[in-house]
Amino acid sequence: GLVPVYISPAGDKLRSRTEVMNQLGVKKAQRTYPRDECYRRARAYFKHQAEETPLPLQIGPLTVIKFGKIDHERTAFHTANSLWPIGYTSTWKDPETHVLYESIILDGALLSADTGDLGQVVDGPVFMVSVKKDGARPVEHYGKSPEGPWRKALEKEETVDNFGLLDVEVRKRIEGLKHSDQCKQYVFMRQDTGPEPGKKK
Repeated sequence: GLVPVYISPAGDKLRSRTEVMNQLGVKKAQRTYPRDECYRRARAYFKHQAEETPLPLQIGPLTVIKFGKIDHERTAFHTANSLWPIGYTSTWKDPETHVLYESIILDGALLSADTGDLGQVVDGPVFMVSVKKDGARPVEHYGKSPEGPWRKALEKEETVDNFGLLDVEVRKRIEGLKHSDQCKQYVFMRQDTGPEPGKKK
């Protein structure tokens, strides 16, 4: 039978839909799953990766030391797009200056109002970045978002988050922590957010 062949503007022969999509820069949509299936898969992935590539997890200049524990009972510790496990710890080494930065997610309820420059007790996550320069005492910066203490640590105004929380591999592993499915606001990366079966849009 005849085999369809697509010709790109440059004259290249493309013999499959995948090749056409790659030529156009269109990524194939990932399959989505119900929420409970997302959690089951995330747990299985977490356990598998814990054996295959145990901590510390090296991702370029970023090293994840601990994934921490999810507090599903307090909604301040997650949003629709983020999970903030208490005790999550990572380090980031500046490739140019070789200064080491340590990032930790703390339970704000356990900190006093005069901790760093917080100015108040925070019943939710507090993000801390410690700057460790050779021969100098570590300098700690605190904030209510991952970007806040990093701006202070790097002394830059632009938004920077070197916690590693936006890295896909890190997110996948955090999704596999116990009780992530009980964070009601959170939407898993592969979660089907369409209408429930039998319901109209």
